[in-house]
Amino acid sequence: MSAFLPSDYSIDKYNGVNIDLDKVSESMPDATLDSTIFLQLLNGSLKEWHDKGYRAIWFTVKLANANLVPLLVKTGFDYHHAKSGYVTLVKWIKQDEPNNIPSYPYTNIGVGGLVMNSKDEILVVKEKYHLGYPFWKFPGGYANQGEDFGKTAEREV
Repeated sequence: MSAFLPSDYSIDKYNGVNIDLDKVSESMPDATLDSTIFLQLLNGSLKEWHDKGYRAIWFTVKLANANLVPLLVKTGFDYHHAKSGYVTLVKWIKQDEPNNIPSYPYTNIGVGGLVMNSKDEILVVKEKYHLGYPFWKFPGGYANQGEDFGKTAEREV
């Protein structure tokens, strides 16, 4: 096996890959997930995921697999957050888009605008990332940390 199996991960609504190392271990019952095998799977998968246009790769590593954390860090992953029993690392791979993963913990503040023309028509836009069916909304988006809301509205609307 030269890459993670599709059953080892899921794709989130932001087109990010979420790896479940417990599922990886289950998919290889006759082998142990040691550092050599893990690096082979990781390197094979990173190219595949990049070519498919995924945006970010997330690994949640439980204590049982903590030996893999240094390998992820050496491969360009960064710590996102940790809680009792696990650490989550992330790597942004969509090179033609800015990394917009918020810090943890972070409260997203959104700004929207109502744009109306002389015919009383209202501007709506199609949501780029959605769950299920696409939907229409007022134009807007998230403020960057420390950004003035007026500037956010100008940028997003």
